[in-house]
Amino acid sequence: MDRQSETVTKWDVNKVHAWFASLGFPNYESQIKEQDINGEILVLLDHEALKDLGVRSVGHRVSILKAIYNLKIQHNVPIELGQYVPPSAEFESAMNVTNGIPDLRKIEGAIQERDALLSRLTKDVHRLTSELTKLREEMIPVLKMAKENKSRPSASYHQTPVIKEANLFFGNQSYKSFRVSLEDPCYKVLPAALKKYKITDDWRQYALFIRFGSPEHLTERCLSYDEKPLLLFQKLKEERENPVFMLKNIKEIKSPVATAEEIISLLKANKKRRTTQFLNKELPPAPNESLNSDPEQPPDELTEDERVSEETLVEGNGTAVAIYPYVAELDDELNVVVGDIFKIRSRSGGWCFVERDGQTGWVPANFLLETSVNGGDMMDSDSPHVGRGVALIDYKRNTDEELSVKKDDILRIYKRQDYWLYCEINNERGWVPSWYVRVDKEAIYEESEDVRI
Repeated sequence: MDRQSETVTKWDVNKVHAWFASLGFPNYESQIKEQDINGEILVLLDHEALKDLGVRSVGHRVSILKAIYNLKIQHNVPIELGQYVPPSAEFESAMNVTNGIPDLRKIEGAIQERDALLSRLTKDVHRLTSELTKLREEMIPVLKMAKENKSRPSASYHQTPVIKEANLFFGNQSYKSFRVSLEDPCYKVLPAALKKYKITDDWRQYALFIRFGSPEHLTERCLSYDEKPLLLFQKLKEERENPVFMLKNIKEIKSPVATAEEIISLLKANKKRRTTQFLNKELPPAPNESLNSDPEQPPDELTEDERVSEETLVEGNGTAVAIYPYVAELDDELNVVVGDIFKIRSRSGGWCFVERDGQTGWVPANFLLETSVNGGDMMDSDSPHVGRGVALIDYKRNTDEELSVKKDDILRIYKRQDYWLYCEINNERGWVPSWYVRVDKEAIYEESEDVRI
């Protein structure tokens, strides 16, 4: 007996699901079977029952209830008081009376039911809107995190950090309302800009950036507090470089050490074997102390591994200080703590084989700052690798890896990375925000864009 000729109250769950599918709702099979919705239950369904079944859309529920009503009419199933009746059916019933004169009370009832349905639908729409707004607010941190992670290549350990930018851009002559002149330095422009945008924080907690160039070749610079940003802005505009200023809070400009620690934590959480931009293969073997130890051994008797080691390993003779932390992942690597002193024994593909306190092992080369090579002091005052700078305002360090400075302190600068400078004063070394310093000598080690932590 097919579904059309069999009374609806005799249907089993499979026929009920087939009927739902014929209406264009095939996705409720598991719910129908789990809740044992047979024909007897089908004719009793209402809005709340359909919600429990998983039908969230008000429009879908109305369509299903109207189809159930038509089923009951088709199969002569009595319609009990309180069960769903389409408003149109109520109106048609009211018109079909003796002499064709409508029963006004029934018409009024049909209209009231229609109004009640509209009211219920309106409430559902308002509830959904509220829930969507709440969901959107809850998803904002997740979307920001996803955007940050998107720019981090999963196959690379040393990645360019993502810096959250304050949504505060200004340009196109808007600076004219700041009541500053073209000759004013950053330390005067910043307070005026913060005041205009009703930001009450201390201006020393902010850095001023300028972005310019074409969309395909954008350049971003962090301006020192003594630079003249409006003069630079005007010059770039005359050159049609489309300059735009940005304000960033210092908390959003992480130091290189903080960035390195964050990446290490991320890798620990993911428990993934890392590769690097320096070496896209497994680590090279440790230098073989006995390699070529026998002067009489002919070159053609070297093993393949020995030949590889001979070709890739470069002997080193120098010392270095660690400027980033590193956690060893293999037995032949060493843990690195900022400030550790190492003797460099050899190098290979972006890695250094080093010695510290009698221990030897491999560490990433760009986690170290070399202090001497072949007996020459790279940190000597006459070294071409050492820059000079003057502290423009006081800076109090926030971590042990940073360096506190006072205004007018003379700094020796060894490295620049991610808008921070690795400096020395009074035999103490650490990281200082670059915009706090006027750099007098630019010959400073600086990571290229493709070799960043």
